[in-house]
Amino acid sequence: MVRIFLLVLFLAAYNISESIGNEGENWVINSVIIEGNQRVEEDTILNYIYVHKGDKFTYQAMDESLKSLFATGLFSDVSVKPKGNTIVVKVLENPTINQIAFEGNKKLKYDDLIKEISLKSRMVYNKSLLQQDINHLVNIYHKMGRFAVSIVPKLIQLPQNRVDLVFEIKEGPKTPIRKIFFVGNKRFSDAKLSALINTKESRWYRFFSTSDNYDPDRLEYDKELLRRFYNSEGYPEFKIISANSELTKDRSSFMITFSLEEGERYSFGTVEIENKLNTEYNKQLSQEIITKKGEIYDYDQIEDSIDAMTKLLNNNGFPFVSIEAVLDDNRQDHLINIKYLIEEGKRVYLNKINISGNVRTRDQVIRREFRIAEGDPYNASFINRSEQRIKNLDYFDKVEFTPSSTQHPDRVDINVDVEEKSTARINLGGGYSTVDGIIGQISISEDNFLGRGQQVGVAFMKASKKLDIDFNFTEPYFMDKELAAGVELFNNTADKKRWNPYKSVNIGVVPNIGYSINEYLYHSLRYTLRKDKISDVDKDASYFIKEQQGKNIISSIGQSFVYDKTDNRISPTKGYLLKLDQEIAGLGGNSRFFRNEGNVRYYIPIRRSGDIVLKLSGNAGYIAGLGKDVRINERFFIGDIGSYGFRGFAMGGIGPIVRSSFSSQREPLGSNAYYIGTAELSFPFGLPKDLDISGSLFTDVGSAFGVDIKKSDKNINKGRIWDDKSLRMSVGTGIVWLTRIGPIRMDFAYPVMKKKYDKSQYFHISFATSF
Repeated sequence: MVRIFLLVLFLAAYNISESIGNEGENWVINSVIIEGNQRVEEDTILNYIYVHKGDKFTYQAMDESLKSLFATGLFSDVSVKPKGNTIVVKVLENPTINQIAFEGNKKLKYDDLIKEISLKSRMVYNKSLLQQDINHLVNIYHKMGRFAVSIVPKLIQLPQNRVDLVFEIKEGPKTPIRKIFFVGNKRFSDAKLSALINTKESRWYRFFSTSDNYDPDRLEYDKELLRRFYNSEGYPEFKIISANSELTKDRSSFMITFSLEEGERYSFGTVEIENKLNTEYNKQLSQEIITKKGEIYDYDQIEDSIDAMTKLLNNNGFPFVSIEAVLDDNRQDHLINIKYLIEEGKRVYLNKINISGNVRTRDQVIRREFRIAEGDPYNASFINRSEQRIKNLDYFDKVEFTPSSTQHPDRVDINVDVEEKSTARINLGGGYSTVDGIIGQISISEDNFLGRGQQVGVAFMKASKKLDIDFNFTEPYFMDKELAAGVELFNNTADKKRWNPYKSVNIGVVPNIGYSINEYLYHSLRYTLRKDKISDVDKDASYFIKEQQGKNIISSIGQSFVYDKTDNRISPTKGYLLKLDQEIAGLGGNSRFFRNEGNVRYYIPIRRSGDIVLKLSGNAGYIAGLGKDVRINERFFIGDIGSYGFRGFAMGGIGPIVRSSFSSQREPLGSNAYYIGTAELSFPFGLPKDLDISGSLFTDVGSAFGVDIKKSDKNINKGRIWDDKSLRMSVGTGIVWLTRIGPIRMDFAYPVMKKKYDKSQYFHISFATSF
């Protein structure tokens, strides 16, 4: 009995040892069997695994094979098991995506969403990629201010191991900012700091704005705005301890808290220059420094001083300049002493100019505005001027210049990142005149035609009995030279009206060219061929009007000089502009005259922020006949808003006027001379900044006078002509609202000094939009 028991025990132990031997390591694999694959080739699977026929089996190789197969994303389930001396690999393939759909999306269209995800039709479904796509879409909605968004994937099974993938989206409402708190601010109120930052509390009037929706990127920018503000107000030790955002319990809104440490307020102490480059320019350099002893510390003034000194030295033959402001703080007296250390900088050259973000605008349109070329010595002044010139094009919402290092230590790339905006515009204008009644204007223009920088425009002006049509085209870089070439065609028709007892038609063409004499001085030449016709004169019209009846041909050449030293061509806040325009007629045609006009504008920022600006301007003109009288269509008609704008008066509302011999009708004759002066203060209204509403107060003063009279003509009754040099004046206010669809401007003006025969216009409105 004992012998039988021992025999059974021996046989069992032998079988167990055999089993352990097959499941252990280092035995030789006889074969590998693949099961479950339908679409994926067997050889493909074998390439991904680490157990093959003839190899010695190890558990590590089996584990690596499992990981490798799962990493392919081709399978939803995988097993690798030994069976005797055979390895069995079982796979369950992921389905193929047939099509992808989105449900519930209203704020983002299908095309916007599909391009943001990595999964595509005919790809193999992958859970990991799906989760990445969901997270990415959620982040996009978060940036739109929709933090309650929910995205749930849904798989619809189809034959042949295919699925339709549906993203079920609940966008939810925008998540507004309920409250913004500031902690630690003692010097400045919450209201003051709230006005500085771009993030705003939710208010009913912000329906056009997104600033009251939570955006973490905007919050980071707000931190920088606060730093710059405090540094400009005398707080160099200012710190932002934290900027926390917290969703309310119902997840309906955000609470933002800025924790600040203001530090002590400092003033400028001593200001010195240590010039190791060339002491010859120290006096001039001192004049460029705007940091003055005793004034409140302002880091912006330090940067502006360095920029001004760098520009001065660059322009005087020192392209490689290093200027460092060495600050020494006297904590006891709360003073910051400054030493501007000037020395020869590292020799650095411009390597490449890299342009990005321009989808429509051609690279060449941007590159030709650069005042520096690849390979030139790096010059910050030229770089800044190039940036300003590109901004002046008004093709872009954003223009950012960023220097970047290269593999060569003496070479720097400039990365230009632009964000295009619509350059096609519709401008609508209107007003009410005591003469014309309701006036309507419309113009359509494209300043970047086909992305080539060409300018095309068509304008219409319609009043009760007046129609002006104008077409213009300009190529700013004709034949790739800094030479602008263009042409203007016009057809202006004015029918009879109460103060204009005749019909007037002007048709003409004006080819022109222009070029830059230097960086700020521009010269243009033009030729004008125009046909004027005055007809259908009332029988009761005065002699002065009747003698103008008939056709007249004007053939003239003209030129203009423009010297522009403003900081921004589109919305200047400082600087000045000078313009001189001249025209002489007599190269053929019937008219002979010489016309001169001048214009000066001066912009003075009242605050450094540039939100309050005083504009002073003056215009004057004079035309003289050359052996002939100046005809009515060649004179100046002053009033309204336009080339000869005088707010508060209708077009032609001031200047010589004649009374009809047979009625009380008053007929404007136009003037041979005029002058207009304007003072206008632009300012914010004090309303929330994101409403983008600003106002202006203005006064216009001037006069228009002089008309050619044939003294020998017995038919003239000079007593019927009102013509004097009396000063006229108007005062008024304006409102500008920068809406999402374009700016709306309204002007209200009232004449406070006028003659009884002048004609008033009290209101003007204009509207513009882009498309």
